[in-house]
Amino acid sequence: MGKKTEVTIAGKKYAIVGNDDKKYIEKIAEHVDKKMNELMKGNTELTQERAAVLAAINIADEYFKAEETAGNLRSEVGELISGMKGKK
Repeated sequence: MGKKTEVTIAGKKYAIVGNDDKKYIEKIAEHVDKKMNELMKGNTELTQERAAVLAAINIADEYFKAEETAGNLRSEVGELISGMKGKK
């Protein structure tokens, strides 16, 4: 069983159990908390449940865009390396 880390997201305490470093878990929780608070600040009618879903969608969007960017960079680096090998 992993280590337990206490975090607060949108004013509620959660116990996260995992094998990752405590600082890493706290960093993730802070990111989620920030996203939820931004959403709730912008719309006072938004429930925490809806804010959590919207935050998850926004975070997933960030993830997939970052993955696409990383894939593009890997392709560009591969092309550069291939081009350099061809010039030898």
